[in-house]
Amino acid sequence: MINKEKLIFINKILSLIFIFCFSFSKAEAKNDLKIAVFPFSVTAPSVYFYLSDGICEILSSRISQNLLFETIDRSKIDPLLKEKKVDYADLEELRKLGDALGVDWVVVGELTISDEEITLSTRAVSMLKPAGFKNYEFKCDSIEAILEKLNILSKEISREIIGDRLIHQVTVKGNKKMEDEVILNQIKTIKGELYTKTIVSDDIKRLYEMGYFDDIMVDSINTPQGRKVTFIVKEKAVITEIKILGNKNIDIIDIQKEIKTKNLDILNLNIIKEDLESIRTMYKNKGFYNVEVDYKTYPIEEDKVSVNFIIVENKKTRIKRVKFHGNKAIKSRKLKKYLENKEPWLFSFITGSGIYKEDLIKSDMSKISALYFIKGYLQVKVEEPKVSFKKDGIYIDFYINEGEQFKVGNIDLDGDIITDKNDIFKVTQLKPGMIFNQKLVQDDIMQITEYYSNFGYAYVDVSPLTRIKREAKTVDLVYSINKDKKVYIEKINIKGNTRTRDHVIRRELRIAEGEIYNAAKLKISRQEVNNLGYFNKVNFNKVPGSADDKIVLNVEVEDKPTGMIGMGAGYSSTDKLMGMFQVSQNNLFGRGQQLNVQAQLGGVSSRYNIGFTEPWLYNRPISAGVDIFNWDREYEDFDKESRGGDIRIGFRVADFTRTYFMYKYEAVDISEIDYDASYEIRASEGESKTSSFTSSIVRDSRNDRFVPTHGTKSSFSFEFAGGPLGAENQFIKVIGEHSHYFPFKWDTAFMVRGVIGAGFGYGGEDLPVFERFFLGGLNNLRGFEEREVGPRAPRINPETGQPIPGEYDIVGGEKELFFNFEYLFPLVKQAGIRGLVFLDAGNAFADDESFGSEFRYSVGTGVRWQSPMGPLRLEWGLNLDPYSDEDRSKFEFSFGSMF
Repeated sequence: MINKEKLIFINKILSLIFIFCFSFSKAEAKNDLKIAVFPFSVTAPSVYFYLSDGICEILSSRISQNLLFETIDRSKIDPLLKEKKVDYADLEELRKLGDALGVDWVVVGELTISDEEITLSTRAVSMLKPAGFKNYEFKCDSIEAILEKLNILSKEISREIIGDRLIHQVTVKGNKKMEDEVILNQIKTIKGELYTKTIVSDDIKRLYEMGYFDDIMVDSINTPQGRKVTFIVKEKAVITEIKILGNKNIDIIDIQKEIKTKNLDILNLNIIKEDLESIRTMYKNKGFYNVEVDYKTYPIEEDKVSVNFIIVENKKTRIKRVKFHGNKAIKSRKLKKYLENKEPWLFSFITGSGIYKEDLIKSDMSKISALYFIKGYLQVKVEEPKVSFKKDGIYIDFYINEGEQFKVGNIDLDGDIITDKNDIFKVTQLKPGMIFNQKLVQDDIMQITEYYSNFGYAYVDVSPLTRIKREAKTVDLVYSINKDKKVYIEKINIKGNTRTRDHVIRRELRIAEGEIYNAAKLKISRQEVNNLGYFNKVNFNKVPGSADDKIVLNVEVEDKPTGMIGMGAGYSSTDKLMGMFQVSQNNLFGRGQQLNVQAQLGGVSSRYNIGFTEPWLYNRPISAGVDIFNWDREYEDFDKESRGGDIRIGFRVADFTRTYFMYKYEAVDISEIDYDASYEIRASEGESKTSSFTSSIVRDSRNDRFVPTHGTKSSFSFEFAGGPLGAENQFIKVIGEHSHYFPFKWDTAFMVRGVIGAGFGYGGEDLPVFERFFLGGLNNLRGFEEREVGPRAPRINPETGQPIPGEYDIVGGEKELFFNFEYLFPLVKQAGIRGLVFLDAGNAFADDESFGSEFRYSVGTGVRWQSPMGPLRLEWGLNLDPYSDEDRSKFEFSFGSMF
């Protein structure tokens, strides 16, 4: 049993519970039935005697609450009990007491507490029925359980006393469209519960609020089993026709999608009112703020109705003027650039600007504040703008209180410092004395987080703590760092690759299972996997591992077609109409191997090439490949036939950096030379062979090799031909190239590319014409014909040996230098279509000319699309200073088809 101190404590708690329950559960008597609940007899240690009155009061209040009739107050019962001792087992005596009190039922009971068990025995005795009584007995496992048993006991006594007032059945009549269950789920009149007019009245109100009924009645009858309740409803008419009238600027299908009122639904005016508001919102989003929307219903036949939504669009209301008040530090023109709500402009019919968007006003206010935070105005306040609707348009006035501009005071680090603070500050941008910039603060947090993650702290938390010094107009900044635990890569899962084999992806990863987490390596890994070109998307996601210091890395990819059937077409004065056909597979059998078969066919040229590359020889980062080619080309003044092959090998020397070595053997035959060709062309006549060795190094850190926006690509190659390698042609060629992508606003980017090359013969040999540098075409100087730019030599009259006036051959240069400048911008961002404008400058130079002695220039525009069918490129260039024999402009295109 419970010790004495604990027992006294429980008794006090129970007393409070009994008093509380009694005080707040007593219900007002509303019926003629009266009940007397006598104090319970207690057979237990004296410490429990208080329960006699407590049980009486709780049971009395519970019965009164549940039955909504009167229980007799103790002030009338107690005097009778003092006059004589009551035998709770004597039914006749109990009935006499009930008659004396003028009640219809008497409830008595006994509580017995022993070391083994607690028993609550109760008897309900009827004054109306001679044999009417019912006994109840409950076993309790603790004092605390008595309250729960009293709740059950009150319901049992209620059922016995109330008899035919208990609900036996609830049904619905009159409903044709709506299911019974839908109606019954809305009401509180439930089988087995007490029937009351109050609950039924509330049920009728709830059913009307559904909006589907014109009339509701309730029928209640007594049966031997209990009360039978029937809800009789009359449904509103069924909608058999919906018309939308007056809409001109919003398609009827779009309105139908938005409204909830549907054909064959029961007419519901609440839903129709919601639909009216939805239509108004649609028109407001289109700029029609004076739209009028209403409805009318027309009976078609009995229980059927037509609903007409009537729209009067009125004139579209556009933003007439946006004005800023109080702005001095930031010009209005700059503020407007970032707003969603701004005046229309020339291309508003495309961008949608000029339409008032009420739901984005708060966003505009936040953007204005953010611009000021970047400028150091930390106390800026942007008030709710004043929006005025006038006949000629909408006027929006923003009111700004800029406050003072703050600079950065002291910057410090706090918390878990893993290296020298100066090393951490090297990755941050914000410095003391600078204008405080909220964006730079966020950027610095990202940089510190990444810095820590490179040491294995994947869950580092960096919080900026600021202290504003208003008098000094400075902000002291402390980055509070919580590094948490070092985290290890528990497992790497490759997901989504249906074609590409797992090991092809894993070998590009710079981190392995069991290693410390390193964000820099993960970033490089993702870039390398993406640059394979095998996938539509590449995502690296980390999830918690089996312990706090472990994570699981999920590499999620989506294979895309890596085979390509490529075609290109063009027209030039030398090649006439030509076409290119290419079949390639960059991920052969999912192993990452590359196979390329190319054919270029045209009226004046043919080119055949087959090549194979293994990017990971013996599962090491060593590439190896071989090519075989046969090229024929009919130039204006000679024909060239080239046959040969090469063997290639490459090594990865660092992230994004590879070096390559190639041996090539080529036989070149120059024939069909024009009778009046220049001396340089004539000197190349006949067959010659080239045996050369080329070494090159390439570094490519572009974020995407197909649609780059930032990063660089640099290459340098050195080719040595002849000498100990044999063959007639002896020369050296050196070529350097660098491309740099600079991200700009609005997902745009600038690209700068420069290429410089030089070649010369040795051993008494000149650089062959077919190895010289020729510019012009899609890949260097756009707006010019292919091989149109370079040094010229006069044609020679074979009879006189003298130059022919005004007749020239383009014989190529021993040097080249050209630049490409591009600005790339999204045209249709979702589809990946980009536009560009460009400036090209450069030339090829003779041996006796210096680099840059004369540049040729072109400008133009174009479209690029990494389409599902393959890359598409269309570009038009304008020659800024054409020679008399050159075209003013040139249009070129190429495209491919993926499979």
